[in-house]
Amino acid sequence: MNNKKEGEYYSQMVRRYKNEYGGENLQEFCIKEKVSYTKMLHCLRNESYRKPQSYFLGSVKSAKRFARLVSLTQSAKNCKRNVQKYFHDILNRVVVTVKDELVGILPHKWVEPVTIPLVY
Repeated sequence: MNNKKEGEYYSQMVRRYKNEYGGENLQEFCIKEKVSYTKMLHCLRNESYRKPQSYFLGSVKSAKRFARLVSLTQSAKNCKRNVQKYFHDILNRVVVTVKDELVGILPHKWVEPVTIPLVY
């Protein structure tokens, strides 16, 4: 594998490690994914291996909306919430929730609703 492909591979693995493992237990991740622990450590220390994501949003207004959405998504991930279930629930509730009670649907306070399966 040439250096460029290897760098892209390990930067992808670093992002995966941070997203799926929350940046914890690097040894377990390396064993499970069969990647070099030493190279992963090097990538985590070396900023150039991490590719920043960039987006074209068209206007400042849409960029601000997008930043709020990304911030909320990342907060849900940091709080170990299922992001899809979280957004499904809050998008249904935000319309009928009183302004003073909106704090209750922030990711750190949100409780996943219990669904009872229908029995026929």
